[in-house]
Amino acid sequence: MTIRKTKDTMTASLSQVQKRLDQLPQVAQEQFVRLTPRRSGQAQRSTRLSGDTIHASYPYATQLDSGSSDQAPQGMSQPTSRYLTAWARTNIRK
Repeated sequence: MTIRKTKDTMTASLSQVQKRLDQLPQVAQEQFVRLTPRRSGQAQRSTRLSGDTIHASYPYATQLDSGSSDQAPQGMSQPTSRYLTAWARTNIRK
Protein backbone atom coordinates (compact mmCIF):
# COMPACT_ATOMS: atom_id res chain seq x y z
CA MET A 1 0.00 0.00 0.00
CA THR A 2 1.35 3.39 -0.99
CA ILE A 3 0.25 6.69 0.49
CA ARG A 4 0.59 9.69 -1.71
CA LYS A 5 0.39 13.29 -0.58
CA THR A 6 -1.63 15.27 -3.09
CA LYS A 7 -2.04 18.66 -1.47
CA ASP A 8 -0.64 20.27 1.67
CA THR A 9 -3.43 22.41 3.14
CA MET A 10 -2.17 22.35 6.74
CA THR A 11 0.88 24.55 6.09
CA ALA A 12 -1.22 27.22 4.38
CA SER A 13 -3.72 27.19 7.25
CA LEU A 14 -0.97 27.53 9.85
CA SER A 15 0.52 30.41 7.89
CA GLN A 16 -2.79 32.25 7.89
CA VAL A 17 -3.22 31.68 11.63
CA GLN A 18 0.31 32.99 12.27
CA LYS A 19 -0.36 36.14 10.21
CA ARG A 20 -3.49 36.82 12.25
CA LEU A 21 -1.65 36.18 15.52
CA ASP A 22 1.05 38.63 14.44
CA GLN A 23 -1.67 41.30 14.19
CA LEU A 24 -2.82 40.76 17.77
CA PRO A 25 -0.55 43.29 19.56
CA GLN A 26 -1.51 46.06 17.11
CA VAL A 27 -5.21 45.20 17.43
CA ALA A 28 -4.87 45.26 21.23
CA GLN A 29 -3.13 48.64 21.24
CA GLU A 30 -5.72 50.19 18.92
CA GLN A 31 -8.57 48.94 21.11
CA PHE A 32 -6.81 50.09 24.31
CA VAL A 33 -6.35 53.60 22.88
CA ARG A 34 -9.96 53.64 21.63
CA LEU A 35 -11.13 52.89 25.18
CA THR A 36 -8.78 55.40 26.84
CA PRO A 37 -10.71 58.41 28.15
CA ARG A 38 -10.10 61.60 26.25
CA ARG A 39 -9.98 64.97 27.87
CA SER A 40 -6.89 66.63 26.49
CA GLY A 41 -5.76 63.62 24.42
CA GLN A 42 -2.58 63.24 26.49
CA ALA A 43 -3.39 59.69 27.61
CA GLN A 44 -4.19 58.47 24.10
CA ARG A 45 -1.09 60.11 22.61
CA SER A 46 1.13 58.67 25.35
CA THR A 47 0.00 55.07 24.87
CA ARG A 48 2.60 53.18 22.85
CA LEU A 49 3.15 49.65 21.61
CA SER A 50 6.63 48.23 22.12
CA GLY A 51 6.98 44.72 20.75
CA ASP A 52 3.94 43.01 22.20
CA THR A 53 3.58 45.27 25.26
CA ILE A 54 1.30 48.28 25.59
CA HIS A 55 2.93 51.09 27.55
CA ALA A 56 0.62 53.70 29.05
CA SER A 57 3.32 56.29 29.74
CA TYR A 58 1.51 58.91 31.77
CA PRO A 59 1.34 59.35 35.55
CA TYR A 60 -2.40 58.71 35.92
CA ALA A 61 -2.55 55.51 33.82
CA THR A 62 -3.22 53.28 36.83
CA GLN A 63 -6.07 55.51 37.98
CA LEU A 64 -7.73 55.52 34.56
CA ASP A 65 -7.32 51.77 34.22
CA SER A 66 -8.95 51.25 37.61
CA GLY A 67 -12.08 53.01 36.36
CA SER A 68 -11.72 56.50 37.81
CA SER A 69 -13.10 58.11 34.66
CA ASP A 70 -16.78 58.29 33.70
CA GLN A 71 -15.68 57.72 30.08
CA ALA A 72 -14.12 54.35 30.98
CA PRO A 73 -15.76 53.06 34.17
CA GLN A 74 -14.27 49.59 33.59
CA GLY A 75 -10.84 50.93 32.76
CA MET A 76 -9.13 49.89 29.54
CA SER A 77 -7.40 46.55 30.25
CA GLN A 78 -10.44 44.39 31.04
CA PRO A 79 -12.55 45.58 28.09
CA THR A 80 -9.53 45.20 25.80
CA SER A 81 -9.03 41.64 27.05
CA ARG A 82 -12.68 40.80 26.36
CA TYR A 83 -12.40 42.37 22.90
CA LEU A 84 -9.30 40.31 22.10
CA THR A 85 -11.02 37.10 23.18
CA ALA A 86 -13.88 37.83 20.78
CA TRP A 87 -11.41 38.91 18.06
CA ALA A 88 -9.47 35.67 18.41
CA ARG A 89 -12.66 33.59 18.18
CA THR A 90 -13.60 35.31 14.95
CA ASN A 91 -10.18 35.65 13.32
CA ILE A 92 -8.23 32.60 14.46
CA ARG A 93 -10.85 29.89 14.31
CA LYS A 94 -11.59 30.28 10.60
